[in-house]
Amino acid sequence: MTQQSLTDKQQAELEEILQIAKLAEQKAKEMSDLATAISLKYQKRLHEANLEATDKC
Repeated sequence: MTQQSLTDKQQAELEEILQIAKLAEQKAKEMSDLATAISLKYQKRLHEANLEATDKC
């Protein structure tokens, strides 16, 4: 079995696809980090609201 070489055009297309995939991965991580930060913020607010409600009773 022989392995075929990629043409220059194919190689360039693969490199472009790789760069797009890396950018997509980076953006997905940023979105995940933001979602986590928002979630933690509102969990803290909910916990504080529950403590205040408990103190009032």
